[in-house]
Amino acid sequence: MKKKIEDKVLELRKNSPMLLVLCFLGFWTLSGFDIFAYAHLAGLQTIDLALTTCVSTTILIIITLFIIGELHDSIMTIRPGSVFVKDKKIIRRFTEKFLCWKWEYEKLLDGVELLTVNPRYVKIDMHLRPITENPKVRDLFYNIVIEIDKTPEQHLALMEFLSKWRVRGVRYVQDVLQFICYELNEEMSKELAKYYNPCDVEQQQKFKNIVVDFIRKRLEYQLPFTIKSVSFSL
Repeated sequence: MKKKIEDKVLELRKNSPMLLVLCFLGFWTLSGFDIFAYAHLAGLQTIDLALTTCVSTTILIIITLFIIGELHDSIMTIRPGSVFVKDKKIIRRFTEKFLCWKWEYEKLLDGVELLTVNPRYVKIDMHLRPITENPKVRDLFYNIVIEIDKTPEQHLALMEFLSKWRVRGVRYVQDVLQFICYELNEEMSKELAKYYNPCDVEQQQKFKNIVVDFIRKRLEYQLPFTIKSVSFSL
């Protein structure tokens, strides 16, 4: 029972700014009708009544728009999927849109960080010239597409991951991938040179398996991102 009451209170607090706006609109609408009725009872002529009503309505609209503008600046929005982070740990999660007053928003953020993530893709392109068994030199191109920031947990893991790589002069996740792929090119160029037909689906799959397995092993199977695709071309 207590949980239900708390949920109702939270729901009311989230909707209170919108309810207040609606109350103001209702108040000024009723005031407009009152002015119209007063003018009518006062026995004003039709043209005077129309003019009075028009001027009064315009003034009420201007006042209402001003109040709504002030309220808009005072209402803060927290997007669904956002989280509060403290000491690199998630302490609160927002599954729905959350509205609150600015002073309350500042109080909520006291000592915590608001984190909102948007999934995005990162692509890197690599090139090498391995020597085949024929022997001959062939230009081999391949690209890797990864998805990062899919969840707040993944974002925090990525930040922690990158902090460990900064000692090597690496700042971004694409730099990490390039770092590893250069080592892949050096250590497995002979194996990569066996793939000669980009139109062959089986060759593409085998090539992808080699690249993905190499990356996983180098990162000790702790990937703070998702590998979406790997493909090669000549």
